[in-house]
Amino acid sequence: MYYYLFEPNANGKDLIFARVKNLITLHGINGESATPSPNQSLEDLITRAADKGYNTIVAIGGDRFITAVAKLLAK
Repeated sequence: MYYYLFEPNANGKDLIFARVKNLITLHGINGESATPSPNQSLEDLITRAADKGYNTIVAIGGDRFITAVAKLLAK
């Protein structure tokens, strides 16, 4: 299963993110999506994904966000 992490407060990317979510649903791809917030850090979300047994984490956002996800996954 897939765990999608969307970059928070991505200026001008709301339409892209909405389109990605629609395509995921349209093609029947199962998974869960989350966005980091003050109450849920990126590290917490990645830990939760691992605890739930997700074998694929998909980062959707800019270069800095994707790099942050990759660094946390490398730990």
